[in-house]
Amino acid sequence: MRALAYILIASGLFCLADAAYDEYRGVADALSPGRACQRHVIARADDPKQFRNLMAYQWLRGPIVLFGGFIILGLCLRADRLDPFSPNFAGSDALDALNHTLAEEEKRRHSSLE
Repeated sequence: MRALAYILIASGLFCLADAAYDEYRGVADALSPGRACQRHVIARADDPKQFRNLMAYQWLRGPIVLFGGFIILGLCLRADRLDPFSPNFAGSDALDALNHTLAEEEKRRHSSLE
């Protein structure tokens, strides 16, 4: 799951870099989403309105993918903090109190045997 998060983050950054490059050169190209993978290439000088529409798609695509990667990564990190077998386990007050009670009980039992 964590690998998917890193792949989405890298893909989002790549999409943003590609959008910036297309904006700079004035020629936008993108694949349409879905089954009919068509490549759309539009120059700013030829059709400014369609160029703006395609650039809006490209500028929205990157942050959405990037945000999805950060959401998945956040879920993975939260799961690590809540998993008692994880080295990143944060613990809780209830578990600390239980550990303290069990340690006192163990000490009391060992002292009564001697």
